[in-house]
Amino acid sequence: AREQATVLVLVDGHRRVGRQAGSQPRIGERSVSRAHALIDVDADAVSVVDLESDNGTAINGMLLVPGTPKELRSGDVIAFADVVFLFLDARAFYSHLPALCGA
Repeated sequence: AREQATVLVLVDGHRRVGRQAGSQPRIGERSVSRAHALIDVDADAVSVVDLESDNGTAINGMLLVPGTPKELRSGDVIAFADVVFLFLDARAFYSHLPALCGA
């Protein structure tokens, strides 16, 4: 939601991002497609694949080619249509935690 933040911890496996039930995260924003993107997490990397969504998926402002995985790096900004996420690895998350909590 606008002006709000949610922390999503990613574990190994695949996560479908979208509006439809069962998506993780499920994003209730009209600009996001029902099956918008796929996040793939393994021990070595995290990647995002756009699933031919209506409004696209972008990383750091660059629109992804549908079906082509893009590896994430800590600090990347991911936009699923109009909804924006900041990707932080565990080390960066813990170092930014005081600022994220308003301390």
